[in-house]
Amino acid sequence: MKKLIILALMATFTTASFAQLVTGRSATYAKTKTESKNWSYVYVQYNPGSFSPSEGSSTTFNAFSLGFNKNWSLSSSIPLFLESGLGLQYSFASKNKVDYKLLSFKIPVGLTYVYEIPNSPVAIIPATGLDVRLSPMAKMEIDGHSYNLYSNKDMGSSDYTWNVFQLGMHVGINCRVWEKLLVGYAYQFDFTEIAKKVHVNQHNITIGYCF
Repeated sequence: MKKLIILALMATFTTASFAQLVTGRSATYAKTKTESKNWSYVYVQYNPGSFSPSEGSSTTFNAFSLGFNKNWSLSSSIPLFLESGLGLQYSFASKNKVDYKLLSFKIPVGLTYVYEIPNSPVAIIPATGLDVRLSPMAKMEIDGHSYNLYSNKDMGSSDYTWNVFQLGMHVGINCRVWEKLLVGYAYQFDFTEIAKKVHVNQHNITIGYCF
């Protein structure tokens, strides 16, 4: 976890530093639309990941997301943006004849930098930031019986109940083509625990439409 946090901080610093380094070259991009206007995109994601305890084996899960993100310009001369939005993710897993289902709202808050490749319809967009996740539904099913993972009664003890709120971070890169199509990848990990001594890590594989 310490290594992941250091990696995330380095990515944040690198994004900001890169934006400063290209200031002297900003005239190259000054006439592009990207720097002067906000932009948005809707997306679908495939989100494979794991529930990783500090001890014992992890439980892998599959997930899919739908969402909307908006980028607000932070400079008239540098294509640096503040990104936020809202997504809905459905996660499911099965281990030792136990099925897990999780429904989550995701709110990212981060930075993106849009590097438009000269004489090309392609833009490279590194991104990093924080992620807030609220999960109103978390269920465990055993032999046809359903249990609420947030209920002390269903789980038998507060040591085994899950948490509704998680805070994490993502580091990734997107590619935008013709200012419309967006594809990307990000690695996301949580700082907080979803259950006692259990963290969530996942990969975000994105396809989106920009406007």
